[in-house]
Amino acid sequence: MAGSKYYAVRRGRCVGIYDNWNDCKRQVDGFSGCQYKSFSALKEAQDYVAQGTQDSQAVCGKQDAPAAADSYKNFSDVKPETFLQQDVQETQATNKKQGLYYLEFDGASKGNPGKSGAGAVLRNPDFSVACKIKEGVGLATNNVAEYRALIRGLKVCLSKGIDCIHVQGDSNLVVMQIQDKWNTRSDNIADLSKEAKELKSKFREFHIDHVLREFNSQADALANEAIYLPDGEWILS
Repeated sequence: MAGSKYYAVRRGRCVGIYDNWNDCKRQVDGFSGCQYKSFSALKEAQDYVAQGTQDSQAVCGKQDAPAAADSYKNFSDVKPETFLQQDVQETQATNKKQGLYYLEFDGASKGNPGKSGAGAVLRNPDFSVACKIKEGVGLATNNVAEYRALIRGLKVCLSKGIDCIHVQGDSNLVVMQIQDKWNTRSDNIADLSKEAKELKSKFREFHIDHVLREFNSQADALANEAIYLPDGEWILS
């Protein structure tokens, strides 16, 4: 398997090892209780997946497919393009029918507080990129930049008539506060959280998940580019 990283899914739509994030993402996005992790060594990825195959529900997310477990024993032979194509197509068709889009957001701050930027990626139901967003945040903390990224991303979604969104970001603080699981401690963050929740309420369907930083690389790159924009200036591409 080419590449220096291996993405292992041991609980998702289809268990396996993938050589790129997009293939891995298709198996875990919106899947309740998903388990996945990246590794630099193939053997480590194989061991991680193997630990989960004892649970029959971990194989392709189905309880009635015990025979499928045998086909995953040699994880180095996993070829997602051969046995996952139908599953991916079905997922994309369902997303399109439901009008489900994906929003990835991230914030960056050089100094925390320091010069900051916000970035977001909006994806179509088939996971392709619909648009990229970046906004200058000025002198701020990373948490402020994270919230600004989420808020700008949600505003763009609503402006495009999108009312069904699956959001992901690597800020556990933002994700937990938006779900009302954590309280806000500063007035500045409280105001941003309130604005984000007001935007959230305008969606017919809204779901937000925390992901590891390495799975949020495109939004992170945009946020770092946005550091050099004036506060409040934003670019949609």
